[in-house]
Amino acid sequence: MRVSILERWSTKVQRIRGRRFLDAAMAAAALVSTADRDVRLSEQFALDRLLERMEQLHIFDPRAGIELHRRYVERIMAESGDGRRDAIDSVSAFRGDEEQGLLILYVGAVVARADGDLSEPETRALADISSALDLPVEESLGRIWGAGSAEPSGLPGGGSPVQSSGD
Repeated sequence: MRVSILERWSTKVQRIRGRRFLDAAMAAAALVSTADRDVRLSEQFALDRLLERMEQLHIFDPRAGIELHRRYVERIMAESGDGRRDAIDSVSAFRGDEEQGLLILYVGAVVARADGDLSEPETRALADISSALDLPVEESLGRIWGAGSAEPSGLPGGGSPVQSSGD
């Protein structure tokens, strides 16, 4: 049986039902989506897809996630320094928790690769998220990207999910 990236990620996130996690994940998504000062529709679609999966699993209400993301984006765009600090503070609440930290970083990675182009500002945002989580940047992104992959593939706990033809 072939398992999609989204299904593997969903299995991991089922154990995490806290509002703090959703807040940190949406903060990470906002840090990445605003990194190049251009929030693209493809980035929003990728985030919506993750949130829809969470709703199917009865983990989070996607409207709450969308609203959190929108607030972070607006604050970062209006007050770059303070907005980024608030988002980083939310992310850093998971410093030292490798599994949840990698899931938060994964959300940022999905947004970063949504448009098929990983820009330098998006790469820096992912590095900032890794640093806030006290995760080794290169190793963590390597686990998420997978060797030579065009999109995030490695998930916390090891292994590389296989894309199904439906994804």
